[in-house]
Amino acid sequence: MQQLLLILKYLLITKNLIIFSIKSFFYVIIIKYKILVFRRLLL
Repeated sequence: MQQLLLILKYLLITKNLIIFSIKSFFYVIIIKYKILVFRRLLL
């Protein structure tokens, strides 16, 4: 039983980490795109 709880906890943590990394990846892409667009507008 204890083993199962540990495994579930680890799965939950890794799932959260994966979701977090995907979100931050998309944020970086969006920010870079906005900077590009902003520079185009300035020029």
